Amino acid sequence: MNPIPISLIVDDSSPGMHMYYLHAARRNPRALTGDGRPLLRTIPNAMLARFCDLADEFDLRGKFSIVPRPGAAGSINSQIEGVPVEEMHVWLDLARRRVVPRFDITPEMITHDWAVDLATMQPLAENEHDWSQRQTTETLRPYVAFALGELKQAGFDATGVTSPWAFGQDVEADYARAILEAQQQVYGRQDTWYFLRFSEAVDATARVMILETDDTGTRRSCVSVFATCSDFIWQTMDTPRTDSNPSRVQWSFATCLLKAIWWTGSPGSNFTGSHWLSVAEPHPAFQSLTRMMWRRSMSRMALMQAAYHFRSGSADAGFSAFGLRFGSFHSS
Repeated sequence: MNPIPISLIVDDSSPGMHMYYLHAARRNPRALTGDGRPLLRTIPNAMLARFCDLADEFDLRGKFSIVPRPGAAGSINSQIEGVPVEEMHVWLDLARRRVVPRFDITPEMITHDWAVDLATMQPLAENEHDWSQRQTTETLRPYVAFALGELKQAGFDATGVTSPWAFGQDVEADYARAILEAQQQVYGRQDTWYFLRFSEAVDATARVMILETDDTGTRRSCVSVFATCSDFIWQTMDTPRTDSNPSRVQWSFATCLLKAIWWTGSPGSNFTGSHWLSVAEPHPAFQSLTRMMWRRSMSRMALMQAAYHFRSGSADAGFSAFGLRFGSFHSS
């Protein structure tokens, strides 16, 4: 049996900025965890370094999103409010050197907070999720292109897009077209992919949204890649435990891996989802279960960058040459 592709999906990342604190503080200025502890306002660079150590130890691969203007509080290309410029540069350098070789990079739109007026960069009166549901290709294209452009300026090749919340869900056809056209505009890319939807079906596959050839013979595609496992790290915010003994968090993670390894009869798009920036550091539960499951099951799995699943979805639609032009796809 061929190994089952597994990717680790990392959301909400940005230098220093704790995106979940930002969102929680909108609801309650005290911004507490479920068990009553204050959420951290910022995330130290040491957390990213420890995550990279963990990725090196287990040869983890997948997708890593970067919010280019987190909370509309500045830009990764100039300064972010509350984050020293030197620390921002250290974080970005660490991401370029140690994250990029293992993870496909995407924006998670511009702010992952308030939508912004592109002409003034001032926040609008609604968040990006709500704003996006009434847009068209013509209005979404420049918004996505701006996010991609910010990452390109910072030295990242953003091969796809991650949707903050359910950005564009109600207008997905327009959204997919906007992503493809934005990628063409910013990177000259003819093929791309995005994260938006979640499915627990064991046979969930990537969905080809656009596959076309123009009058010059140039082929273009945009694929929706499904996340297929629940977010097992989110719960770690609501417990002060730091030990690595079996816990509900660990077994939630184990369920994700078991589903991908044993419940799937053939290779498919199977993901472990994680909002890892919502915790102070990679949780010991994640480390211990990763070590146990990887040791017992590596022969059944292949750790892949997220774009692998796009290549597979395109191949299913008769676009098997995609992998030769899109970039590198790594397996362990």
